[in-house]
Amino acid sequence: MLVGLCGLAGAGKTTSIEILEQRGFGMRVYVGAIVTAEVERRKLPRTAASERLVRDELRQAEGMGALASRALPTIRSVLSARGTALVDAIYCAEESEIYREAFGNRLVTVAVETALEKRANRLSARTLRPLSPEDLEIRDRYEIELLGTAALMAAADYTLGNDGTLNELQQALDGFVGRSAGRSGL
Repeated sequence: MLVGLCGLAGAGKTTSIEILEQRGFGMRVYVGAIVTAEVERRKLPRTAASERLVRDELRQAEGMGALASRALPTIRSVLSARGTALVDAIYCAEESEIYREAFGNRLVTVAVETALEKRANRLSARTLRPLSPEDLEIRDRYEIELLGTAALMAAADYTLGNDGTLNELQQALDGFVGRSAGRSGL
């Protein structure tokens, strides 16, 4: 099974994947590593601006699904070794289509939704790649208007609300695992 998480910045996609991994439900494939590796290869500073520049250039040169296409070998490797890959994250319909074409009904998409205020608080407090409320507004506009992330979230197979406690998110993920177990034959 390929579980692809989608959601806006700070929604809890990575935290959700960490919880699923801790429960033995698959292994994370961080698609953003493709971007950070390219930033390093180009000897650019590791900043949000450099990462966005590289993402945009890759998408312009190779299409909107560039990151998904580049992630396929890693995903196949994880699927072979672990049976379930947890993709962090899917941002646009073209990426989802590439995964659907490659993996068919083995792809399950999960939207993680969180209120703007909670996301802003989380992102301003995080140590790795923090975002100010102003930066978050710019990123949200980019993801919603240019990538279509909100539409992708609306079309997801499952939706998890993440406005509560960490324990409530864990319970929601346990429910997702229970519902998806029958689908995947686990």
